[in-house]
Amino acid sequence: MMNRFFPFGPMLVLVLTVCSTAVRAETPDAPEARFRMAAGQMLDTAADDAPTGQRLRLLLASGRYAEAEETVVEMADQIRPQQPSRAAALTPWRIYARA
Repeated sequence: MMNRFFPFGPMLVLVLTVCSTAVRAETPDAPEARFRMAAGQMLDTAADDAPTGQRLRLLLASGRYAEAEETVVEMADQIRPQQPSRAAALTPWRIYARA
């Protein structure tokens, strides 16, 4: 009886499923793009004397990976004479910036 009233029901369900999948595939990029844009704006408005760790995280969040790697190298160079083990602990951040 259901098919008599809705002969195109299964096809309609298929079309709606395909359309919703296509829309869902595009949607995750939008929040990521807004997040990157917000991080970039925060980075641009941050003072030059902002904490280096905060600057590093904002660089990574905004997608500025080359600058983030330079920041990690600078951080490691600054603390290596006093705390070599702490400077070595920054290596994963450098690898993350390169990836």
